[in-house]
Amino acid sequence: MDSTYLAQHVPLAAIGAAFYFLIAWLGPSGSIPMRSLTTAALLTSVSLTLYALIEVGATCSWCLASAFATCVLAAVAWLTPAEFPPSKRHWTLLVSLCGAIFAVALWGPWREFVQGNPKAIRAASSQELFPESAPTLGDSKHASERLAVWVDMECSACRAALPNLILWQSQSSRRAVFFRHYLHAGHAFAKDHGERLVRASRQGRLERWLREFAARNPQTEVGLHELESEVLQKGRPLDITAAVDQDRLLAKRLGLEATPFAILKQKDRRPEAIDPRRLSLPQ
Repeated sequence: MDSTYLAQHVPLAAIGAAFYFLIAWLGPSGSIPMRSLTTAALLTSVSLTLYALIEVGATCSWCLASAFATCVLAAVAWLTPAEFPPSKRHWTLLVSLCGAIFAVALWGPWREFVQGNPKAIRAASSQELFPESAPTLGDSKHASERLAVWVDMECSACRAALPNLILWQSQSSRRAVFFRHYLHAGHAFAKDHGERLVRASRQGRLERWLREFAARNPQTEVGLHELESEVLQKGRPLDITAAVDQDRLLAKRLGLEATPFAILKQKDRRPEAIDPRRLSLPQ
């Protein structure tokens, strides 16, 4: 179990709630000194927050909200241990609040947490992230903004993200989208991943989907001719399988656990992991 998994599935508010629970039932009774508990809660909350933001890169809005709530409650309890709160009833309310934040973060928009290992992403070369053999939208040679996106055409979330990718690329001729193969987390243990993606490529599923989208949205210029690469050519299963394996191995090294997943590289900036469903699009 790596740090990315923990940051995704264990919101910081839940850890803070455990300290508040101990303070609620042990602090007022004198079993454990209040100052010691609140100091431990504050230091733990702050250190976990900094670790999540700096090391893991957990910058989703619900992660920040959970961390902020945890730190604020711990700080207030540490500054005023005798007066805050005056009874176990108030402590119970605070614990319930932390539990509510935990539930919303875990079962709500928390699922859209952007994964990835920031250090591995920054260390990856441009050729690894944006290979010439990848199917591409836009001018890959002269693009100042490049987006490498890992998709699985059998994943509904990936199909839902494609319009955003196309619209984002159509905003500027200096943008290019590189499509990479990867399986959704629900298919992570499928033994036939190569054969299945080869079959999808032979059927031209991605190209057909883009063509249908372009027909419904004539204002977007989709360069379908730029999709004619080794990876999508029919009758080349060995090359396609090799591309799938290459993309899968790089995705594992970058800390990818689910799709859709994208890495944006802008001119003179470090590559960063983003959610392709939340690209900046025209209103």
